[in-house]
Amino acid sequence: MTLVSNSAPTRPRDVAAAATLWLPIAAVVVTWLLWIERLPAVLPRQWGRDGAVSSTMPTVAMGAIAVVVSLGAALFATYWLRERGAPNRRSVYLGLGFAAGLSSCLWLTTAGITIAAGTAEPEMGAWVLFTFAACGYGGLPFLLAQKWMVPVIPVQPNVEPSAIDPTVP
Repeated sequence: MTLVSNSAPTRPRDVAAAATLWLPIAAVVVTWLLWIERLPAVLPRQWGRDGAVSSTMPTVAMGAIAVVVSLGAALFATYWLRERGAPNRRSVYLGLGFAAGLSSCLWLTTAGITIAAGTAEPEMGAWVLFTFAACGYGGLPFLLAQKWMVPVIPVQPNVEPSAIDPTVP
């Protein structure tokens, strides 16, 4: 009996796919360091139908949420490079990319429009479309990761001892 392992080696495409999930955390950290002095104490969290800010959240809390979710996605992506993760790697990267893209984009959009407007109550406008589009970020690592295929085990032909010619080496 031959045991079949469902593992596959980590390939450069898998490493590149995992590396793309480190980009959202890098974007959040870099913009945090660049913008922290210019951001107000609170950032908008929700807008009403009229486009006015209806609730806010502390800037530190919004930044921390973006960092935690983006960093968590990057760490899980790196962990998922292990060989046992090969069959599910692409699906996992799709979900992790969705989470990292959404959390980092919420930070970038909200903080960015607040700085651009110069007030703690900016109008969201069409920037909300950018946030929805960022959910598709998971497609990047999904498409980069190597597609896993079930290992094929060659079938050994059954040879009966009576059919073997003793003169053939």
